[in-house]
Amino acid sequence: MTSTSRRLGALAATAAAALALTACGSSNLSSGSSTEAAGGAEEGPVTIGVLVDQTAYLKSVDERVLAGIESAVDAVNANGGVLGGRDLQVVVEDMAADPQKQVQAFQKVASQDEPVLFLNGFSSAGNAATAPLATSEQTPMIVASVVPADDDEWIFSTITPMRYETGTRVEYVADQGITSVALLHDPTPYNKLQLDVIAGQLAEAGITVTGVEEHATDSVDLRPQISKLLSGQPGAIIKLSTGPTQIVAAKAMSDSGATVPLILGIESKANIDQASAAYSDVLVTAAPLQVFDSLDESAKTDAMTSFLEANPDSDDPTYLGRGWDAVQIAVRAIEEAGSTDGQAIRDALIAMDPYEGTSGSYDYTDEDHYGITVNPDYLARFSPAGAEIVFTPAK
Repeated sequence: MTSTSRRLGALAATAAAALALTACGSSNLSSGSSTEAAGGAEEGPVTIGVLVDQTAYLKSVDERVLAGIESAVDAVNANGGVLGGRDLQVVVEDMAADPQKQVQAFQKVASQDEPVLFLNGFSSAGNAATAPLATSEQTPMIVASVVPADDDEWIFSTITPMRYETGTRVEYVADQGITSVALLHDPTPYNKLQLDVIAGQLAEAGITVTGVEEHATDSVDLRPQISKLLSGQPGAIIKLSTGPTQIVAAKAMSDSGATVPLILGIESKANIDQASAAYSDVLVTAAPLQVFDSLDESAKTDAMTSFLEANPDSDDPTYLGRGWDAVQIAVRAIEEAGSTDGQAIRDALIAMDPYEGTSGSYDYTDEDHYGITVNPDYLARFSPAGAEIVFTPAK
C-alpha cells in the first residue's frame, strides 16, 4: 500500500465524516472533529491480504498455510491485536495456482482493501508474477515459496532454503554409502530449480545420477517413469515435487518391485501417510513440527509449543506452521515499525531480532530474504506408530 493511497483514504474518511455531520444539521465541523474522523480510520483493523491456491494442484498445501494464518490471527487478536489494540483481519483470494490469476487477485485486494502486506502460498510462479506489483505498491509479501532473483526487494520467504531441502537428502545418501541415484521431478519452477541445485550437490558429493525423468503435476500413473529409472539400477530414487503424485510414485515403486528407498521432500502429512502405506521404503525430508515428539528438548522452540497449544488437533502441522510463522513475523515487523506503512514494515523485517519459528530461525537481511541459515530439517520415516528420525543433517 502506497503512502499516497493511505493519505487519500484518510482524506476520504474526513470528507465522509464532514458530509455525514452536514446531513445531520451540523454546519460547523471543527478541526478537532475532522482529526478524530481521520484518526478513526487508523484505529480500525489492520488488513492482511492472503493469496493462496484453493482450487488447483497446490490446494492441499496452500489451504494448510491459510489455516495456519487464520489460527495465528485468532491468537494475536485474542492477545490484544497489534499497535495498541487493533485487530488483524485477512482478505483471502484464490489464485488457483495461476500466475495471471494471482496478479489479478493482488490488484483486486490492493485496490479494494489496502492491505499492509500480503501473506502468500506456495506458487513460486505466482509470487514472481506479483513481485513487480509489490515493489510498485511498496507492500511487503511474506511467501511460502522461492524468492524471485530478479525482483526480491519486497518479498520474504518462510520456506527452508532449497539448498537445505535438497542437501538433507544428499547428505543422507552419502552417509549411507549410496553411490548412485535417479531423479524424478515435476515441471514447476520450484522443482526445476531444485533439480539444478541437487545435481550440483550430488556431483560435489561424488554421487552419480543414473537417470532423470519428468512427470506432470497431475500424473495418475508413474510406472513408466519409475520403471525407466529403476533400469539404471540406482541406489535410491529422489523425488522433487509435492502433492498427490508422491502417492502415485510410491504405488509405482511397489508395482515395479523396487527395493531402493524413495526419498521425498517436504510434504503434507496426508500424502506422506498414503505414500508410506503404498511402499515400505519411503523416506521424507521432515520439518521440525512433523517430528516434534522425537526432537531433543533443546531443538523445541517456544513458537512450536505455542503453535501446538493453539492447534492441538492438527494432524498435519508443517504447512500450518508456515502460515503461523508468517503471521508472527508480520506482527513483529508491524510492532517494530510502530506503523502500517509498507516501507517501515519492510525495514523492520530486516532490522528486527531473529524469530525462532516453527520451521526454523528467521533472521532476514538485505542480502538474504529467506533468513534461515542453519538447516532445520530432518530425514524421517513415517508409520502409524509415528515419525522416526533416521538422519539429522549437519546443523
